[in-house]
Amino acid sequence: MTPGTRSAIGSAALFAVVLVTGVFALSWGSIGIGFGDALHALAGNGDPATVQIVTGLRLPRVATAIVAGGALGLGGVLMQALFRNPMADAWSLGLTAGGQLGVALLVTAAAFSGPEAIAFLRAFEGPSITLGAMIGIGGFALAMASLARRVGTVTLLVVGLMLGFTVQGIVSVVLHFANRVGGRVFSGWNDGNFATVTPADLPMLVVPVAAGAALALFNAKPLTALLLGETYARSLGTDVARLRRLTLAAVVLLVAPVTAYCGPVTFVGLIVPHLARAIARTARIFTADAARRAGGGAAGADGGPRRPCAVGTAFPAPQRGARVGRRAGGDRAAGLLADDAGTALMLRLDTLSVGYGAPRGTVLADLAVTVPPGSFVCVLGRNGAGKSTLMRTIAGLQRAVAGAALLEHADIAAMRPQTRAQQVAVVLTERAASPGLSVDDVVSLGRQPFTGWQGRLTPDDRQRIVAALARAGATAFATRLFDDLSDGERQRVMIARAIAQSPRLMILDEITAFLDLPGRVETMALLRDHARATGGIVLLSSHDLDLSLQLADSVWLLDGHGGMAVGSAADLIAAGHVGRAFDTAAVRFSPALGRFELVA
Repeated sequence: MTPGTRSAIGSAALFAVVLVTGVFALSWGSIGIGFGDALHALAGNGDPATVQIVTGLRLPRVATAIVAGGALGLGGVLMQALFRNPMADAWSLGLTAGGQLGVALLVTAAAFSGPEAIAFLRAFEGPSITLGAMIGIGGFALAMASLARRVGTVTLLVVGLMLGFTVQGIVSVVLHFANRVGGRVFSGWNDGNFATVTPADLPMLVVPVAAGAALALFNAKPLTALLLGETYARSLGTDVARLRRLTLAAVVLLVAPVTAYCGPVTFVGLIVPHLARAIARTARIFTADAARRAGGGAAGADGGPRRPCAVGTAFPAPQRGARVGRRAGGDRAAGLLADDAGTALMLRLDTLSVGYGAPRGTVLADLAVTVPPGSFVCVLGRNGAGKSTLMRTIAGLQRAVAGAALLEHADIAAMRPQTRAQQVAVVLTERAASPGLSVDDVVSLGRQPFTGWQGRLTPDDRQRIVAALARAGATAFATRLFDDLSDGERQRVMIARAIAQSPRLMILDEITAFLDLPGRVETMALLRDHARATGGIVLLSSHDLDLSLQLADSVWLLDGHGGMAVGSAADLIAAGHVGRAFDTAAVRFSPALGRFELVA
């Protein structure tokens, strides 16, 4: 069964659960009503008292439960995708605590304002606490949105958690000064209750939730890329800072009205994303549809509260009966990319300086190199020489200190994110972790820069994905979960993702470190052949000196003192650059033998 079929069946099953639990909730209560009578009452037929009970009391509760449960479930999916944390939900941002503080301040202020305020609070309890909660949630949402512009995702999550715990302590202190009426009002809201929402309140609940769901759907594609991590998402053309702000806005629209009207019903947002992913058996779908239905079913089971993925399309894996052989896959990928060779571009470092702010400062200065199309270049140097810094700067993932890296005549760092992602593919040394993604899902992400806002793959995209899997030797485990693979297998998958991206420039940072010797030889030969077949440029940083000197068309050798020697392996060896870069008191490079020897 393909992931798409499994997702469709799961969604249909969840929809049926929501429908059955909704009808059950209309029939069940202190006054029993048969299923048939409940359905007749929905149409306005039957006993007037039954019609009033079903349409005036129970139907709003069921509708509220479905809307609120779906909103909380989708909000949980967004939070867990954004923070890549299985325990993240709206409470993690302090939104729930903000609502609690708003209501606590309202009831305490009423206690201090005198009998008239208390009487008003009793008469307009529902609207009053809703307004107080919305003010509190709104204030926290604005604060977190402002903070999101200045800090990273992890810092944002930590600050949200700290604020949540701190504010809960403040709420306890504030309620100490409230009177009995205020305490009862706060407790009734804080316990969570779907029954307080009237038919007149439903539009005020549904409209912002619908807007939040639409915003979530609009951001489905970049949120799926974020499952690989922020750096990979940026390399695929995602504006991570903008995505973070839009996702937070969607979460607020989904969760704030539910919390204000129904109280802090938080368990649904935490557990439903996990249930949805378990049903679909993938996080690739960013389980919005499944989470919305699962949340509605969970919350609507009895019309009462329950306390407490990526969004996109699930694409079928390669059919087992159509497995492509490794050599055939390589030839097929080369054929698919043959048209790209005619637009191959030259890489040029124009007095490029790379590094950081104080105290490290500039690591490499005034680099001037030209790389012709079809080249396989190895970047060598000792630890700390600046290989990763150079690779990230060329890829546009790190700001240059001075100068520029140009692809033909275009500054890579100045390109629009999507344009850069269509030209440059990146495989980093950091270990990618993607819970719930299959190998096919990960490789499919390589086509994101070429798809529309929904991320739908065309037949040509699917052909490139299958061919990339074959060329990287990853076809055999295409249907397995990415997180279940060995480190070496993961790197093959990430190389396949880069090949599927059809880049003019492929940048790989020490990706052979986890491979055995045959795997390193095979991978480096594959990258060299890929560069020559497509006319693209492959830039590989490595500690595998022997293989790099044998296979590279050109070598960039970092001396560890801010300089870089460029040339063929034979030229660098003859000039003594390799020995100066790597020789120590214990080991030295022998130009005659072309390898290192221990110093006697």
